[in-house]
Amino acid sequence: MLSLYLFDVTNYVYTEERTHRKRDTMTSIIQQIQMQYQSLSKLEKKVADYIIENYRHLSNIHIKELAEHADVSIATISRFSHKIGVKSFVELKILLRDAIDDEVSSDDAMVN
Repeated sequence: MLSLYLFDVTNYVYTEERTHRKRDTMTSIIQQIQMQYQSLSKLEKKVADYIIENYRHLSNIHIKELAEHADVSIATISRFSHKIGVKSFVELKILLRDAIDDEVSSDDAMVN
């Protein structure tokens, strides 16, 4: 019973942290990538270019697939993630999904 409670608390804290982070950073991950672009290495720029062009389709991609599509190593994607200020590729995917959600919400608001 205690472990279930801890899981629920951990999940709640994670959700709260993600919401807080999303509110604090008004710039999307795509904008962060664009702002950091000049400081990236040649290989990291390949990752950035691929993400910027295809971010709407990357929320369920595996790191190995992204590496193959961008023609870089998995290590390059990890370095890229850290360089743009995220802790891991998983966090990058979450932020990409948030960017898509924000885009959809914005489009819905314009329609209504």
